[in-house]
Amino acid sequence: ASVMRATLRTLAQCHSHHILHLDVKPGNFMLLDSSDTAPLKAIDFGLSQPYVPEQLPRSDLGLEGTPWFMAPEMLSSSVTPAVDVWAAGVMAYQLLTGDFPFNDRRNAFNPSVNAIWKSILTDNLNFKRSYWEGVSDEAKDFIKALLHKDPKKRPSAKEALQHPFLQGGTIADRHNPKSKSLKRSVVQRIQRFGQSTLVKRTLLESLVAEMMESGDMDSAKVCPPSPSVVTTPECSNHLKTLVTYLTRQDGGSVSYATMEKLLVQLGYSLYPEELEHLMHTMDVGQTGQLDISQFVASQMDWPAVQKTHPELYAEAARRAFDNLDTDGDGQVCVEDLSTMLTTKLPACEVAPAVEEARGAVRICAGSADSGKLDMEGFMRLLRCSSLDSLGELS
Repeated sequence: ASVMRATLRTLAQCHSHHILHLDVKPGNFMLLDSSDTAPLKAIDFGLSQPYVPEQLPRSDLGLEGTPWFMAPEMLSSSVTPAVDVWAAGVMAYQLLTGDFPFNDRRNAFNPSVNAIWKSILTDNLNFKRSYWEGVSDEAKDFIKALLHKDPKKRPSAKEALQHPFLQGGTIADRHNPKSKSLKRSVVQRIQRFGQSTLVKRTLLESLVAEMMESGDMDSAKVCPPSPSVVTTPECSNHLKTLVTYLTRQDGGSVSYATMEKLLVQLGYSLYPEELEHLMHTMDVGQTGQLDISQFVASQMDWPAVQKTHPELYAEAARRAFDNLDTDGDGQVCVEDLSTMLTTKLPACEVAPAVEEARGAVRICAGSADSGKLDMEGFMRLLRCSSLDSLGELS
């Protein structure tokens, strides 16, 4: 299950960036080292292709790839992210049984590609083979879901991560999977947060600080309810629990050691350099410790907050804007952002961050005076960049 969790997380990341992997198989994933806790790493993106969601399915990709792992629709040149999910299902089947679900049954040792493809198109899964004895019903159901012939009925990589077969932890967790939706995505949320510019990360941390100072940061508003599984009340309560734990451990700041302890308790196994990278993503000032607001900023589903609690979001943004607008003229300029960044970032990061800010202001100003932002432009600045909904990483 741990191998498939890592595989599907990789696919979820690819798909969130509109990348098709197109060659998912065991040989393209390797353990970092020989230890029992070594993380799984994807090593081959040679066949990967970009896609535009509105232009799916792609019909121009041919039949490149490994025959046993090709989805039925690939054989008719209809390619969507669902083909990667199918391949992950074949991979799971092979890891569980040592066999392929679809093959040249007449000559498995010297198979015909056409026979393999015919099997993929016409054969049904067979769970009566002897090697399925002792395999859990959850594992079989997981295989059935990923290897559904109809790509529209397959789960996405993100959805597959929610399957009971991939749930770890305690018995109580197994019977309450919703409470784990945020728990399983803490690291992925930090990684997604790191894809935003230093300017945006710094500003979002400022918004959280404003919410916490004003008393608006309660569990219902940290991670507001929505149809997405990662923004359920259970998720909100879990984030509140994490914040409470960190506060009790270190007070208003979080040491690297405390964060490592928390991630281990959540089931993550990280190398020191991986932990350091995650901490640096949140610790924009490279101080060696996090403010609680920096951790919360990395975990919040910002698009959901904007949509579900627009007044809360707008008020926090207004206070952050006023703090930057030191002369009270109703505008924030690059120099104002530069002053903030100088106080927040290490000296070596300030100059490139200011250049990022200059470009962002020019894009978001929306007026002839492209060197300044009014409140509307500031709101655009908070929305822009690559920080999409964190719900996609649960």
